[in-house]
Amino acid sequence: MKEIRRLLGKVELNSDESDIIRSPGVLPHHYSPKAKLLLVEKGNGQINEMKRLALNFKKQGKNIGIMVTSENQNKFNGFKIQVIGSINDSRTCAFNLFSILRSFDKEKVDVIIAEGIGLRGLGLTIMDRLRKASNS
Repeated sequence: MKEIRRLLGKVELNSDESDIIRSPGVLPHHYSPKAKLLLVEKGNGQINEMKRLALNFKKQGKNIGIMVTSENQNKFNGFKIQVIGSINDSRTCAFNLFSILRSFDKEKVDVIIAEGIGLRGLGLTIMDRLRKASNS
């Protein structure tokens, strides 16, 4: 703390609450796609569950978007897919997350089925965003 004070000098805080810039993570609202988002978490049967959901919604006449990792993209032939990135590259997945959701908004999909990824590093953040979007 002393080193920070030495480098910055005296710091004054604005006491006017209306001027406070809040962190995006603490705002009551966050971006969520217009479509219903279903997150299928990692585990045994994940891909089969995603296929089951997709087929069920397709039978209902819904326009479906599937957000999937590159390792699983060939398992959803006949569906509208967007590849978030490799299971082993959470940086790319994080970079692509919101552009994919917005792309599905532009395509006016009714339901997005998202493949959950691992809970390591940025994967935690990605999954947090997807969980929040799926609960909206």
